[in-house]
Amino acid sequence: MNVIYITSDNRSGSTMLYMMLGGHSNITALGEIYHLRAYALQDRSDYDPVHELICLCGKRLSDCEYWTKIEMALGKSFDLLKLKPYYVVRDKQRAALDQYFRKFIWWALQRLPGLYENRITYRILGDKVIATDSFDLYEAVSKVSDTPYVLDSSKNPFRLRELIYKDADRIKVIILYRDYKGVIHSKTKRGVPLKKAAMEWKWHVRQMDLFSKSLNENQVLRIRYEDLCTNTEKEMHRICGFLNLTFEPAVLQRNRQGLHQIGGSPSKFIGGERPIELDKSYKEGLTAKEISFAYKLVRTEADALGYDNGE
Repeated sequence: MNVIYITSDNRSGSTMLYMMLGGHSNITALGEIYHLRAYALQDRSDYDPVHELICLCGKRLSDCEYWTKIEMALGKSFDLLKLKPYYVVRDKQRAALDQYFRKFIWWALQRLPGLYENRITYRILGDKVIATDSFDLYEAVSKVSDTPYVLDSSKNPFRLRELIYKDADRIKVIILYRDYKGVIHSKTKRGVPLKKAAMEWKWHVRQMDLFSKSLNENQVLRIRYEDLCTNTEKEMHRICGFLNLTFEPAVLQRNRQGLHQIGGSPSKFIGGERPIELDKSYKEGLTAKEISFAYKLVRTEADALGYDNGE
């Protein structure tokens, strides 16, 4: 069993990509396993998307035969799994001081991800249980699905770092970038301030690049959302080659039938009805002044990835 881990900023097209890869006969796409416990407990305080906490099949995990089989193969309840660092778990029951401490740690790591590589800091903040529980889950999924690859699109770079510490040899990482303008526009539509959206994009790029450095070149594939949408077949051939899998035409569209993914954009419920096409709505949604302001914040990372200021 090997793990494919998709890491990206939010609103970068990871839902589209994991639905495409989910159509391959040798890949079991789980979606954002990061949120499995919230789905199992129907806990909206920990994860509150705009759609219900249900499997892609339309059922709650407790009523889904597929997830029930995985839980049996795992040998313990999903709610006992630890899949998130404690400083990102939302828990309104904790004392205010503890909540502030969590927020401070997250604030610091977002800006200085290199702290997580420091032995002393990692000894305090790292959590090997996350990786152990994750790989136990992957093994159970592989046993039930009988596929060589399990796809986790949790995106979070710090979760990826824990998995690498645990068993780097069994991980293939797909880093998905999207033009900062598209990401910022998508986030601002959902109430995120423009400056915050820009800085989140910048920090995610830094984190993804930093934590993937310890892997061999044949374990990391960097792709751009724009290339995936405009040169779909070429990019999917490249991804299949990276995974040492035979290309299958099913990966050229969003797949839904027979899949049991969690998390991700509500667009997953549309499935194959929604074509693979480039979203450039930011051109009408962002002003030239807003793009120029954002570009000044992310210029170093944007230039490295070939994303200009839109002029």
